Amino acid sequence: MELSSSLSRGRRHDAALARARRSSMCSARCVFLFLMLPLFIVFPISFSSASYLQFPPPGWSLRWYAAYVNDPVWLAATLRSLKIAACTTVLATMPRHAARVQPGARPISGPRMGRTRSARCR
Repeated sequence: MELSSSLSRGRRHDAALARARRSSMCSARCVFLFLMLPLFIVFPISFSSASYLQFPPPGWSLRWYAAYVNDPVWLAATLRSLKIAACTTVLATMPRHAARVQPGARPISGPRMGRTRSARCR
């Protein structure tokens, strides 16, 4: 009797986990779409041949990309952003790596990881 009730509890738990996982994936997809949908408008506008940005574009051109590449102010800003991103990546990674390595610390082996303190004292 106890075995069957524990099995049904396990199945209910598994079903609840499956529902939670589906709900979480659905939420993640909705957030992804919400964040990415503006690109479907902005990206085609970037190829517009008009003298100002309008949707739908009247024609197709690389005008705005040529203006970007030929403007030293935009290129300097892009280079500065890339330098800041690289520095931020290094600075954010160093403490994590240092915390993970910890020179002089004794590595934990696989079989001992699951044991409790009382089990090691025997």
